[in-house]
Amino acid sequence: MCGAISVLTFASCGQSGVRNTYADKFESLCEVTVKGTKSYVLDDNTALSMIEYVRYIPDDSIPLFSFLNPHTNAIYLYDAKQDTLRDVVRFDLEGSNGVGNLQGYCYHNADSIFTYATSSGQVKLADQEGIVARTYRMFDPDAQLEDTTRFLTSPYLESRMPMLYAQDGTLLMGGGFLAETTLERADNTFVTLLYDIRTENCSYANPYPEQYRHYDWGGNFFYRQPSMDLAGAGKVILSFPADHHVWIYDLSTGQRDSVYAGSRLIKTIKPFNESKQKFPDDVPEEAISDWYYSQPSYDAVLADPYRQLYYRIARLPFPNHRKGTLNDKPVVVIVLDKDFHYLGESRLPEGKPYNPYNAYVSPEGLHIQLADLKDEDHLTFQILGVERKHTENQ
Repeated sequence: MCGAISVLTFASCGQSGVRNTYADKFESLCEVTVKGTKSYVLDDNTALSMIEYVRYIPDDSIPLFSFLNPHTNAIYLYDAKQDTLRDVVRFDLEGSNGVGNLQGYCYHNADSIFTYATSSGQVKLADQEGIVARTYRMFDPDAQLEDTTRFLTSPYLESRMPMLYAQDGTLLMGGGFLAETTLERADNTFVTLLYDIRTENCSYANPYPEQYRHYDWGGNFFYRQPSMDLAGAGKVILSFPADHHVWIYDLSTGQRDSVYAGSRLIKTIKPFNESKQKFPDDVPEEAISDWYYSQPSYDAVLADPYRQLYYRIARLPFPNHRKGTLNDKPVVVIVLDKDFHYLGESRLPEGKPYNPYNAYVSPEGLHIQLADLKDEDHLTFQILGVERKHTENQ
């Protein structure tokens, strides 16, 4: 097993990229197995392809599964045990209770739902009736765009980058800086926004790892959108697509540490270009997409408080991808223990339309969406569990 490691290794001998020097160092001590499926019935106002924000809401009496319907500006709440719809929380776009076009939310309880609208720079606190009680103005989006000395995150919320509530009253959001420039430094580019709702203070943390300043990663969501989740005990865990490590950020001290969480199946991740430009030329989207499907990458990271584990999603190359179809890069689930030690990994069965962008954890296990667009009436997840392998020493 492996503890905290913060060594970055670039490929040499004429081969650019980020090499996974630990790919063959650790034995896989567990495997990820399929336990079943779970489906939620969708109403006529919900298009399966528009669901990009799903959240599990633990509760002592009735745990909830939820998702955002951006078309109706509403949060759908299901009984997570019975898989039945319980409520639809609808929000106004404008007016005294207007919240704008919702991009994400944090359901703290029925009286405290924190909402964020796309590029708004503000959070609105509402209840389950859609009544807005308070507005928190975090930053000025226009002033942020005009600032050429710092590249601060303008939150882009999705299932793998949700709005999170830490117990000390801090809201956390994040998003990638979707550009490539030599002006990017470790002290001026951050992917996490922290907002203290008690003091109304806004701060930023977590720069990109070093390889993002060394190489050009296409200036796109593919490799510049990180993932984030709470890691218990006042910590946050982050995953970057081009990094074989995950990063642990301590909310009280501001300390960052990296921990190996790579896949045995990923040896090297090659960048789009070997060097950055100060003001790069426009690159055809098709060229970036073709490169993305030719390379492995890392995706969502999710905490599992029920089994004291962490999961990290990895994607393998799939150069035969057909344009206009769903992301069909093969999916690998990496498992870490409660101390972020590597436990093992499994490649998920091929032939399934996995959409790991929508995933969540419940007492039943890790849920990853099966995006079968032939069935627009159900939001379906495959439920995965972890089984420890028996070794000779056991």
